[in-house]
Amino acid sequence: MQNARPGRPEGDLLHLDNDGEVRRWTRSLGVTREDLERAVAIVGPSTGAVYDYLARERQARPSTRA
Repeated sequence: MQNARPGRPEGDLLHLDNDGEVRRWTRSLGVTREDLERAVAIVGPSTGAVYDYLARERQARPSTRA
């Protein structure tokens, strides 16, 4: 059984040239397109690597909630 990732389209690669796919990822992960592009530039287009990278980035950021 494959791991399900939020916003994960069919396949294991994220395609930044597909606006619908980018929209699903940015919405499901709560990131901007720029965040997503930066993640792909750093870890490559593997959906698992992008998801894991963005999750680590989110944990590393201090909360802005009071």
